[in-house]
Amino acid sequence: MKSRLLNASLLGFALLAILSSCSSDETLTGDSNTAVKNMKINISDGVFTSVDNNGAKTRATDTGATTSFAKDDAIGIFAVKPDGTLALTNAKYTYDGTSKWLNSDNTDKLPYNDNAKYFAYYPYQASLASTSYDVTKTTAETFFASLISSWTPAADQSTQAKYTAQDLMLSMATVDATTGSCSFALSHQMSMVEMDFHQVHYTYGGADTYRFTFDATNKPFNLAAGVYRFLVNPNNALSVTGKNQYNSTDATMTKGWKISGTAPAASKYKVYKYNGASASLTENASQNVCPGDANIGDYLYDDGTTGTAFKSGQTVGIIFSSELTQAQYNAGCRHGKVLALKNANSGNTCSWSSGYNSPYTDYTSTGHIYATKLKDCYDDVSSGYDAFSANSNFVNTSSNSAWYYCKNYSDGITKSFTNSGWYLPSIGEWWEVMENLGTWTDAQKTIIKSLRTSTTGLGAYIMQSLPNSYLSDLNAKLTAASGNTIVPGSGAFYFWSASEANFATSINMYFSISDVFLGLQNKIVVHYVRSVLAY
Repeated sequence: MKSRLLNASLLGFALLAILSSCSSDETLTGDSNTAVKNMKINISDGVFTSVDNNGAKTRATDTGATTSFAKDDAIGIFAVKPDGTLALTNAKYTYDGTSKWLNSDNTDKLPYNDNAKYFAYYPYQASLASTSYDVTKTTAETFFASLISSWTPAADQSTQAKYTAQDLMLSMATVDATTGSCSFALSHQMSMVEMDFHQVHYTYGGADTYRFTFDATNKPFNLAAGVYRFLVNPNNALSVTGKNQYNSTDATMTKGWKISGTAPAASKYKVYKYNGASASLTENASQNVCPGDANIGDYLYDDGTTGTAFKSGQTVGIIFSSELTQAQYNAGCRHGKVLALKNANSGNTCSWSSGYNSPYTDYTSTGHIYATKLKDCYDDVSSGYDAFSANSNFVNTSSNSAWYYCKNYSDGITKSFTNSGWYLPSIGEWWEVMENLGTWTDAQKTIIKSLRTSTTGLGAYIMQSLPNSYLSDLNAKLTAASGNTIVPGSGAFYFWSASEANFATSINMYFSISDVFLGLQNKIVVHYVRSVLAY
């Protein structure tokens, strides 16, 4: 019997790419005491392919590009001689993290037998039972049929190691003694489910929770921002369940979600998107808000779609927030908020109200508190909209001018989507306009975010010593839409908000020539007004 060696320098996840072997020949004593050449072994990962024809994916990437095995990954190899006996039985070869796969003798050699069939599987199992394979079979799928049928992916796949440990792959080698190569093209025996969420990380008050979570029976691998993967047996019913906490601070505002039905076939994958949204991850440090999926900076159109181009006669406004209040969510809004293209009251100034009036009577924590600090201003995103339900007569009274003109702002656009109607923005919503649509450096963004929790009293600066171009990005969009620009320090640059500091004063947003300032003004003083809308 002729005996040769195969050089087990295994390439991980590279499609049949051949590694360089040792440059010298070695002599081994076989049945015929013949000297032979070393041979190479090549391993490739057969990619998952989409049931919806969306391209190919490997175990560990989202792009279809191949990746390397990790150090200490191991495969098991069997060699079946023509007489049905095993020349190799579950021989373990472990990847050393560089270019070699080593056996128990710490060498990268694999015995070769004429006309033998070689079978490999991943991941290696030291206690693989003899009933897990059948030496009479001639394909990888039939050789390992018992292993396949008994393979049940673990519920906990929350790390890269735990995920890949469930990814059963098999191959029968193609051996070419002439060129001295032995190639294993591993094929996936499980199916893969990808779940894409518009994920949100809640951090208000030191919290560390997420909008979308999985029930205890499902712990998928978080591959990327909002992307989760789970390996399942294609012969079992598919069932993945979890929770959606749609309020940033109230855990009781939670609903369930589930994926069920027939699993994809072996080596196939399917992508599930929550409400059709693309995968993403955003940080949310706001109190009592519901995250939406709006694209900040886009235009909102009359049919509820969004885009980057202005459409004459169809554009409602510019999206400045992807968050909603609980009341807006309850009213059917799911996406975000929009700034009107033009100022209300035909571009003229007006008072907040004709006297020291208010739509509210409860200024405790159960109602709408007086905002006296920067933190209060950032947190107040509800005073404007909530007045509709708290005191609709107040909003509809023309002497309460800022409220009245914002509610009755007319953009001439017929809207075919669920929305709140136009209203006077709270100071926290003006803060969002400033932070999300302003033109800021990374350092300036850090400063603005740090002030969200500041206890500095009003009036107070948010930013100072600015170039007067800090609203240039917003103004470019407004100009393209023939809207009213907000030029720092010129014309309409100071606006009323719905937020109050006390019974006599309300809070206004100043976009001065070189600073952003939150000021206090008597309610009978006149300022400009700009409407916002939730959808």
